[in-house]
Formats: sequence, structure tokens, C-alpha cells
Amino acid sequence: MEINTEEFHHLSILDVLLNDENFSQRDIACLTGLNLAKVNFCLKKLAGKGYIKFRNVSKNNNKLRYLYLITPKGLQEKTRLTYNFIKRTLKDYCDIEKKILENISRLEKNGSNKITLLGMGDITRIFCSLAQKNGQIAITAIIDNAYSGEEYNSIRVVSVQEAIKMDIHPIFICDHDQGEQFKQQLSEQQIQETELIWLV
Repeated sequence: MEINTEEFHHLSILDVLLNDENFSQRDIACLTGLNLAKVNFCLKKLAGKGYIKFRNVSKNNNKLRYLYLITPKGLQEKTRLTYNFIKRTLKDYCDIEKKILENISRLEKNGSNKITLLGMGDITRIFCSLAQKNGQIAITAIIDNAYSGEEYNSIRVVSVQEAIKMDIHPIFICDHDQGEQFKQQLSEQQIQETELIWLV
């Protein structure tokens, strides 16, 4: 069974509480990236399912302060969610690896040996690792405005503006949002011959 968004939020909160039951809701929000209302909602839901217990430890009657204690049932749930999360992550990795290898094979059959990647992230890192193992495909550049001027595995990271001026090879889109923006910029500059291959 795959983990859904709500379960992922629950797992994130249980992870935080397992490290320290003294965290406030504001601390939990900061550590999980969830907003305060979502943390409050999830804590109530976790308590309702018997996964955590609240204990009031406030010494001040005007201000409530709780400990959030994970129950044995909560530990079992955390284990189940962690297993499902790892299973889902491995499936996603295998799916993207397969897609990358199929595209590398297709390029080799077409006689292409140079490519460009768009977006600096996990998919780009996987692609670089697979291309390095393959040895036949050269990554000429990675396009990402946020990391422009840097290098990753000895590959230049360039801005979108720099990339448009370059001799652009097939571009593998490794970040959906940046891909949409790049496509728009190519269209605005009436550059149509660039092959975009979407991995996300």
C-alpha cells in the first residue's frame, strides 16, 4: 500500500515527536514544514486514532503546554508508514531510472551523445550518475538559474539566458516548473528546434 499525503504528514510529525516529545506545535510546524493549523489538525487526528496522547505540563493556568507522547500503537503506525514511504521512494527511483536509461538508449541509437539537463535536483543527480556509468553520453550543461555559475560533477550549471545562447542539445527536463518556464522562454524567443524530453 502506498503512502498518501495525509499519512506522509502523520509520519513527519511522528518522526519529530519520537526525537523529542517536548516540542510545541510551533516547533513541529517549523521542523515538518507544515503550517500551524495543519499540525494542530494532524495531532488531533493522531490522538483520535490512539497513536499519541496529550499530557498537560503547563504550570501557568493561562497558557496550555502539552507533551505529545507516542503510544505503542503509534510506534507500530510509524513503522508501517516508514515501510510504505521507503517502498514508494524505491519504486519512484526505479521508475525514473528506467525512464532515463530508455532515453539514453534511444539517443545512442539516433547517434546523439550530447545532452543538457534542466533543473538541479534529485532527478538530475540520478541522471548524472547513470550517464557517468554509461560513459557514452556527455552532459554539456545543467540549466538552473538558482545554481548558475556553479558546477556539479564537473558539469557547468548555467542560467536560462546563457543556455538559450548556447548550442543546445536535447534537453532533459528534470524539474517540471522550470521546464514550463523554459518552454515559455523558448517560445517567446521563437526557438523551436530544441528537443525537450520531459522526465517529470
